[in-house]
Amino acid sequence: MWKCPKCGRSFKKENQSHYCGKAPETVDEYILAHNVLVALTIYEFVYLMKITPSIFKEGSGIFYEDRFVPVLESIVNIGMSILLLQFFGLAGVFMGTICCHLITHVYTYPALVFKKVFHKKYTDYFKIVIPELVLVTICVVITAFISKMVVLDNPLLEVVKNVLLVLFVPNVIIWMVYHKYDEYKYFKNILSKPLRKLLKNK
Repeated sequence: MWKCPKCGRSFKKENQSHYCGKAPETVDEYILAHNVLVALTIYEFVYLMKITPSIFKEGSGIFYEDRFVPVLESIVNIGMSILLLQFFGLAGVFMGTICCHLITHVYTYPALVFKKVFHKKYTDYFKIVIPELVLVTICVVITAFISKMVVLDNPLLEVVKNVLLVLFVPNVIIWMVYHKYDEYKYFKNILSKPLRKLLKNK
């Protein structure tokens, strides 16, 4: 047995690499703080919103016009992450990355993709994005409100309840808003054709 001279923990392997700090004593200490979860969720949402405009940007061959954007993003990412880390901890790192991604939403996509590819106005991009942000916010608020109103004693059932809420509530709200739009009907037709073929074959 080998005993670490710093923390006093014992290991079978000599010079075993390990963390000498105080180990978490409860399950709750392993769970990320709420502000970190919120920052991570916003980061994921902002990142996923980049995918569709990015496909059009790359497909249109827009590389030279925004050649300095990745450099600017890197500077903003590192600078804001270090700065916000001092105030918000781990959540600040994700907040810095969010600020970095916002550069493309403020400049690259509206100025290059919408103006050069779609021949739309700079403001047209925000007319699409802002209502989507409002809708997502409404979905989050309503889902979180219902989740807090209905609390179950069993932890496993609580997880199942939250999973069902997340799957059901936002999709119902989104359907209520978009089910009359041409885009919804287009994708509905795409998905319904294979389903009809499967049903006919059966």
